[in-house]
Amino acid sequence: MSMSRRLPILALALASCVEHAPEWYGLTDEATAKTTSESTSNHAPPTESVTAADATSSDGGTGGSADNTATSAGDDTVAWPTADDTTATTSDTGETSTGLPIDPPPTVTDLVCDPKQADEVGPVSCTYKASADAIEAELLDDGEVVAIGPAGAPLIFPVISASHNNPGSEITVVVRDAVGQTAETAIFQPSAIQEPGSEVWTKLEPNDGVASTAHAVAFQGDHVITAGIHWKNPLVVGTLRRYDVGGEWDSDDGWSMLHSEWTELEWMKTGNFGPTGLAVDAGGNIILVGLGYDGGQPRSYVARFLPDGTLDWEKPGNVGTEARAVGVQPDGTIWVAGAKRTGVGPERWDMEVSVFGPDKTAYGIFPYSGPEDDDKTFNERGRSVTVLKNGRVVIGGTREIPNPNNQNLWFTRGVALLFEGKGKFIDVWTSGGDKLENDAILASV
Repeated sequence: MSMSRRLPILALALASCVEHAPEWYGLTDEATAKTTSESTSNHAPPTESVTAADATSSDGGTGGSADNTATSAGDDTVAWPTADDTTATTSDTGETSTGLPIDPPPTVTDLVCDPKQADEVGPVSCTYKASADAIEAELLDDGEVVAIGPAGAPLIFPVISASHNNPGSEITVVVRDAVGQTAETAIFQPSAIQEPGSEVWTKLEPNDGVASTAHAVAFQGDHVITAGIHWKNPLVVGTLRRYDVGGEWDSDDGWSMLHSEWTELEWMKTGNFGPTGLAVDAGGNIILVGLGYDGGQPRSYVARFLPDGTLDWEKPGNVGTEARAVGVQPDGTIWVAGAKRTGVGPERWDMEVSVFGPDKTAYGIFPYSGPEDDDKTFNERGRSVTVLKNGRVVIGGTREIPNPNNQNLWFTRGVALLFEGKGKFIDVWTSGGDKLENDAILASV
């Protein structure tokens, strides 16, 4: 058999060696696949004639020279594949030259936590941007997983205590795609939690030579809303104020108003008025109740303010009424606890509960007097409003009951009325008086 007839067999053997080359040979799997494909396509011998000298190296072996360069005999040359020839490339279509798809890992950016500094115990909401291929996200506090959720959804970082969170935490968000690839981003959130009962700020009224008192307080996000009075001879003037996070009301984020500045009622502009209760609804709107005097006669008062302090609406009660407390349900329904005068010389009062919608709609007035008070001999007054988690409302206050040992004296008892909806009465509870001779409910939460 001649040498020229054996050469095609040698070419096929070369392809097989490249295909099964060990790892130390320096070829990648992609390069091997490319070389094998090119070497064995059509299973045809070289188009040029090859001599025995072409197929045999100078040291008697087959497969080319030691440095993997071409060997020559005369004018004929066989070019051996180099590393550049066998390296797979990536096309603009997102695939390698061998047709394998590229699956990049997910991305996550723009991590922001609100508030940026933890000043009190409570939840911190962390938002971020995740790529569309991310399916799950984890939030880590100094390397410990504290929250898990779908990628892109806000994650809640719990601020627990001063000892746990101060002086701050390394907050990391890790996102994961369907095949387990991850990406992460992190920020440092400073923490300055005060121990329970620590003073945050204290604000004293300016020493202007007149007396003043605070009567009610409510939170409006990071702000504090207060209502009180100034005695400015000869009038009692009501005040409504918003303090900023630093405890200042005379600032860009705070304000202060006198009742004569906000009311549109002429009798109230020039009369005495004292705020008695405050509430803030889910939208930050402020509801204030109080007691005004029209011609020397008491009148209940309810007003709703927008979050910036602009008066939305106000509604006075009839002469001989008072408002002492207010609460607001999640849907904005307003509940007012107070009383209605039922007699004079001496004065006698029945508890009165009023319900309003956020648009000033009046749902009704509901009076209450004790079972022993059909002849209006005793007093009942509303003093507090509590909205329960289930939406029901409790009105707390006081009632008087007869003293069996002296008809000219009476005992005071705490009383609580339970309502639901827009004023449906459910039940009533009265203190048994087994702890003190007299008791009352003056405030509740």
